[in-house]
Amino acid sequence: MKQVVKTVSFSTKPYFELRQLKSVDRIMLKIARYRKEGPNLNLRGSVLKIHDLCGGRFLVHYLGDVEILYGCIKNIINTHENIKLFGPVDNCTEKPRESGFRALTQVIKFQAGSGLRFPFELQIMTTLYSCLSKERGWGEPQPLC
Repeated sequence: MKQVVKTVSFSTKPYFELRQLKSVDRIMLKIARYRKEGPNLNLRGSVLKIHDLCGGRFLVHYLGDVEILYGCIKNIINTHENIKLFGPVDNCTEKPRESGFRALTQVIKFQAGSGLRFPFELQIMTTLYSCLSKERGWGEPQPLC
């Protein structure tokens, strides 16, 4: 991720925060929710729907920097065979979700061994939103606040 930060000139450097692997309790809650939403979904299918076993966040100072940084990340990912963007980008920066969530989210899959791809959820948001989410109890505490 250092390569991404070096690629673009920002007024202030983006901050990257790596999130640890999701806890077993959180994974089990997610599996239960997926199985409830799709009663015909088996355990394997539920597990394959989990795309945020681990993840990371880039925090930027300005909303306009979110799209610029995402463009740089896409360009770098497209140069690597073992890293792929997965699914559509979920951009809630202009129109936040009902919960108030306001970030750009993209799942990235890393090639591991013989064909297995490991999901990693990347979020890009402003430092202000990160502070608000901590204050309102959305997500984990952020070290910047």
